Amino acid sequence: MKDQSNNQSHWDHIYQTKGDLDVGWFQPTPVTSLAFIDGLQLGLDSSIIDIGGGNANLTEQLIDRGFSDLNVLDISANALARTQKKIGPAADDVTWIASNVIDCDQLQAYDVWHDRAAFHFLLEERDIQSYVNQVKTHLKPGGHMVLATFALTGPRKCSGLPITQYSAAILDELFGDSFTLKQAMDVVHVTPSGYEQAFTYTLFQKQS
Repeated sequence: MKDQSNNQSHWDHIYQTKGDLDVGWFQPTPVTSLAFIDGLQLGLDSSIIDIGGGNANLTEQLIDRGFSDLNVLDISANALARTQKKIGPAADDVTWIASNVIDCDQLQAYDVWHDRAAFHFLLEERDIQSYVNQVKTHLKPGGHMVLATFALTGPRKCSGLPITQYSAAILDELFGDSFTLKQAMDVVHVTPSGYEQAFTYTLFQKQS
């Protein structure tokens, strides 16, 4: 796919040329995502995948909590390599997938699907629907999705790319036929440079 190749080059360049504090989405500790996941009271053998999780600190935090079946997907191999280096030897026990999520054929079945700020980069209706179908296919019945996007009052671009803004109601309409919206909250993320960004965080449960 041409668009996928272009996006991959874009993100590889970002992670090759910018440090953690040079990108607006960076969080030293992903407090809100961890709060959602902690609230699920999962068994430590639960399967968790972080979509667009390259160079995020979520996986390292989940390792520290004792989770043993962790998976990270990112379109940028450079992002994954950076996170592996951060984590050190424990990275060998994580499954790393360098792929665009919408046409990835390496996904398994997961108890938790986590995505902070990847889904909102999809602009075309066919790509958005492909993402929804991937979640429907690969999240176990009764499993949970933690999905965070820019809110309707949030930025319209990120890293020079346009994004799609969402509210909890819009996300519920997209996923609602197979999922139940369990929780939603607005969160203000402060970037490393001090700017405020409005996010919508949602917790969905796949219907059994």
